Amino acid sequence: MLFSALPCVKVVVMKPAFALSLSFDGIRLLYRAAGGWRKVGDVGLDAADLADDLEILRRTAAALEPGGVRSKLLLPNEQIKYLSIDTPGMDDAQRYEAAVAALNGATPYAVSDLAFDLSADGPKTHIAAVARETLAEAEAFAVEHKFNPVSFAAIPGDRPYLGEPFFGTTAAASDILEPDETVEPDGIAVVVVGSIDTAEKAPQAEDDSPDETPPKPELPVAEPEKAEPEPEQSAAEPEKAAPEAEQPATDVVPPAAPDDPAPAVEDLEGGTAPEEPKAATSPTPKQPAPAAQAPTIGFASRRAPARADTAPSLGGATRSPGSDA
Repeated sequence: MLFSALPCVKVVVMKPAFALSLSFDGIRLLYRAAGGWRKVGDVGLDAADLADDLEILRRTAAALEPGGVRSKLLLPNEQIKYLSIDTPGMDDAQRYEAAVAALNGATPYAVSDLAFDLSADGPKTHIAAVARETLAEAEAFAVEHKFNPVSFAAIPGDRPYLGEPFFGTTAAASDILEPDETVEPDGIAVVVVGSIDTAEKAPQAEDDSPDETPPKPELPVAEPEKAEPEPEQSAAEPEKAAPEAEQPATDVVPPAAPDDPAPAVEDLEGGTAPEEPKAATSPTPKQPAPAAQAPTIGFASRRAPARADTAPSLGGATRSPGSDA
């Protein structure tokens, strides 16, 4: 026997991660989570800027689901017709025919203008029906605000219906879903188990704790800054001593400038070195040995004022980081 090779098409079943609940009280976005759904946020229909508030809600959803926002639309029960009919011993096809007969004349719309779903409950069949134009309006609203709706559903609440009514996929689903994706209805109706805010309190607390630790290592950094003024005081002391050295230096340098160089050469050649300490001891008896260094001290004292001028600028540079700290 010959078998023809047929292409194998793999169908990927998906369930949207978000549910956009539409009601006359406002708009609520829910996020699929373990054990149910968590509330992302609410926007009132009387909001000052409805479009901006919905955009913030959508961006919040995008942050929760990096793969993209795709949602199912939860229609208000006020727009849904719920019925229960007796269908004892009927199979699925017979139940469907019985539901069509029950909907005929039960709403202002023709049955062909309705989308409906059935729920078998023993000898009874529960019906949930909604006008197709209501679906189109809900889809247009969700598409306009970029919530990417792919299907329609409802929350029966205390209405006589088991599970979640599923009214089919949206017209935009073909553009939103991948070619091999199809939407799978939820067997259980939406149950809100909490809020995204309460679910994220624990990780936020963990993020705050490491943020408080960085200021602690900054304390030892400030300690060396306090130690910096100490060398400045020591640097200032020689500056005060420098002008004291200037007065004897300036008194000695004018008479020594024309006379000292010539005798210095003669003393080295003639060997009469003892006469130099006598000339040095006459102006300053406390400094006999540094007599030959007197000119160098004089140059140092002339440089000291220049350093004194630069010291405040350096001091200002060292204080500026301390003030920032």
